[in-house]
Amino acid sequence: MSDGTATKSCSRCGESKPLTDFQRRRASVDGLQPRCKACASEYKRTHYLQNRQEILAKSREHGREYRAAHPEKVAARHRGYREANRDAIAERMQAYRQVNREAIAERERQYAAANPEIRRGIDQRYKRRHRDALAVRKRAYRQANPEKIAEQWRRWSEANPDKAAANARRWRAAKAAAYSEPYTRAEVWAKSGGVCGICDHEILAHHGAWHIDHIMPLSRGGDDTLANVQASHAPCNLAKGNRIL
Repeated sequence: MSDGTATKSCSRCGESKPLTDFQRRRASVDGLQPRCKACASEYKRTHYLQNRQEILAKSREHGREYRAAHPEKVAARHRGYREANRDAIAERMQAYRQVNREAIAERERQYAAANPEIRRGIDQRYKRRHRDALAVRKRAYRQANPEKIAEQWRRWSEANPDKAAANARRWRAAKAAAYSEPYTRAEVWAKSGGVCGICDHEILAHHGAWHIDHIMPLSRGGDDTLANVQASHAPCNLAKGNRIL
């Protein structure tokens, strides 16, 4: 070249180029690769595209062998990366969830159906770790959606009258600082023999839905236990109120 710069001819493209356009190679006489950087890069790209599946398979196999042979090193490297890139990882995960919300939900449903015990354990651990944050979130949601929650509760109560009544009894017992134990309407009916514990008359179908009456009212120190309840006509229970008969 006119400025006296040393050059070399590329074995692939045949062009004469400055020595700085060639990678180093100790095995060569001149210490440089026979191909220029541009041709070497193009060769690698073409080779990769033509042999992509085989290259990826070998890479995955090498990765599995390395992870199996060095589990502690791999775990330490992953921990270090997560700690150093916590915010970036969280941002990527959030963006991924927003784009793939339905697919993620479907995968979680399938996993929960196939692994109910594992899913239940994961949920319980999450609730224990984030108890305070979940309480704040639930409180904010209830305050922002009172009508929606009331409608959901109404539908659930209509579909589960016994459970709704049991929840109401437990709430009243907790409010009165009374002891409460689980029992069912069937157990109360069997104990009472189908007879109203207030008026001693049989409870018949045309009397309508019957009530569970606390013999010793909760407000008077009674407990919410099977031993302290009896079946009663609805009018009898309403008329009794919190009196002791």
